[in-house]
Amino acid sequence: MPVRMTIGIAGGKVEIAEGVRKGGNVRARGGQRLLWEADATVTKFALTFTRIGEGDGAVDSEADWPFIGATALPNTAVVDEFACAVTKAIKFAGRLAADAGIFKYSVAATPAAGGQDLTLDPVIIVDR
Repeated sequence: MPVRMTIGIAGGKVEIAEGVRKGGNVRARGGQRLLWEADATVTKFALTFTRIGEGDGAVDSEADWPFIGATALPNTAVVDEFACAVTKAIKFAGRLAADAGIFKYSVAATPAAGGQDLTLDPVIIVDR
């Protein structure tokens, strides 16, 4: 069963709900499926993925695609694994690769009510 996250807008801010828990931070195992979908307050969303690591005592980050299989559903999104990004999505699913790590993903949501895209930056922690 996938971890299902619903992207919405409330009070002028992006909210990501996983059941009753909000925030968008996810702890999952390699091989687990993640699913993002827009609610009625969002016309489309974009996701950009970055691996967070430590190097020389500082936190480094670089674009990195955390999935071994990814699907834009119902084929409305643009998936660019090289750029580590998904754009123009209303629903997107991906199966996490087996390697452990921490990924930040940026969400840009377009409000159904109009206006500029709103953003949020939660994390995905992949356990072994």
